[in-house]
Amino acid sequence: MNKIHKLNILFVISKHRTNKLGVAPIACRLTYKDKRKQFATGLFVKPKLWQNTKQRVYPPTEENEFINSKLSLIKNKINQAFLFLELQKIDFSVEQIYKQYIGETQDKDKSLIDAFYYHNNRMKKLIDIEVSLNTLEKYTQTLNHLIDFLWFKYKKKDYLLKELK
Repeated sequence: MNKIHKLNILFVISKHRTNKLGVAPIACRLTYKDKRKQFATGLFVKPKLWQNTKQRVYPPTEENEFINSKLSLIKNKINQAFLFLELQKIDFSVEQIYKQYIGETQDKDKSLIDAFYYHNNRMKKLIDIEVSLNTLEKYTQTLNHLIDFLWFKYKKKDYLLKELK
């Protein structure tokens, strides 16, 4: 039976980081599968106005209502990211929830050819520093041999690294 994991979203203020204006930053702390991810919300509040149990700013002034609505939007967006990942029926971490929340694309599976291109591009930057042009040409030739071999042996243009044995 699959264990159901819950996502906890908590807003915390750092009283020890109160600035000269007397306001402290509000951070969001995500907890999923006993792993935490904390990030700044970009919002600030006077520590004495923060109600920790209700996760809100009190009393209801125009500025405080703005902060409360922003916190509510952040929470809703995180829940949307969590549900999106749950619907994909893949195993994911708190870091992937955060990446989905901020709009970063999820890590796609890397392939053998991608790894070679990454390596060769890094080598290009090191020409005349640590690597000679001749060495880069040999790496490029090796890449071409690899592409030919994958097609000859497996009839594939590329191979995922997770499929390698």
